[in-house]
Amino acid sequence: MNNVTRLLFFLIAIPLTSLAQGTLRGVISDQNGEKLIGVTLVVKEDQSMFTQSGIDGSYNLKITRSDSVTLIVSYVSFAKIEERLLLKNNEVLIKDIVMAPSVKIIKGVEITATQKRDQNYYMENVKKKSVTTIDYISSESIKKIGDNNVGSAIGRVSGVSTNGSFFTVRGVGDRYIKTTINGSIIPTLDPFTNNIRLDLIPASLVDNLIITKTQSPDIPADWAGAYVSIETKDFPEKMLLNVETTLGYNPQSTLTDVISSQRSNTDWLGFDNSLRDRTHDGFIKTSIEPTLYQYFAALGFKDYYNTMGVDQNT
Repeated sequence: MNNVTRLLFFLIAIPLTSLAQGTLRGVISDQNGEKLIGVTLVVKEDQSMFTQSGIDGSYNLKITRSDSVTLIVSYVSFAKIEERLLLKNNEVLIKDIVMAPSVKIIKGVEITATQKRDQNYYMENVKKKSVTTIDYISSESIKKIGDNNVGSAIGRVSGVSTNGSFFTVRGVGDRYIKTTINGSIIPTLDPFTNNIRLDLIPASLVDNLIITKTQSPDIPADWAGAYVSIETKDFPEKMLLNVETTLGYNPQSTLTDVISSQRSNTDWLGFDNSLRDRTHDGFIKTSIEPTLYQYFAALGFKDYYNTMGVDQNT
């Protein structure tokens, strides 16, 4: 009896379900009539009912709900469409959809960029566009090499020779070289030369070192060997902290016992722990008008006179 009841219920439920179904068909295109591929159609109330348009823009969506539903049509760069539909029992509804492009008006776009002048590619462009003969070394190259001052870095440029902290360009130096920082001429204390000590300028403050070897109307003309332009870094937009340290080793003295004066346990840090502090009481006071006894005592006869009963008070 139970099996018969279940069979009757199943046979009755099938037509009721079929009567509650509907089909939505059509073609989706844009305003120019071009068919759109991959447009998504989904029922808002039950997102398990969805489909996409095919290669010819056609679609076929089965809706299993008997009540009113909201159809959502969406596609990239097109305005979303929402429309209420009510499909009757086993109804096939033909609906062609025309989608309009989504337009957003932008008042303006401002693009801000900062040019990195301390890179090799920047200086290569400057060198290619220059009407004069120039050589350079950028901050990028200085960091790779490891030079800590301008005097050491400028020796890496082709045609430049260094002699301590001074340099020559193509064998010409002294008064035939002009050195500037950001276009400002660096004065020198020597009236017979324009060469200055470049090792006083840290390499961390420099963007580029540019050496001009031929004359140009936009630079001073009181030089014959080379015109050296030191371009420093711009004022930073945020706080920068650079820490540098050096380590040296001497095989003749490092970790070796050598004859030296008394040392404190903090001498290796560059200062002592008050070991060398002295007061004025520990020094011999200077006598402006010494006596005859003080003369001889200073010459080493103090003990001799003391044996004879002669002292400071005699």
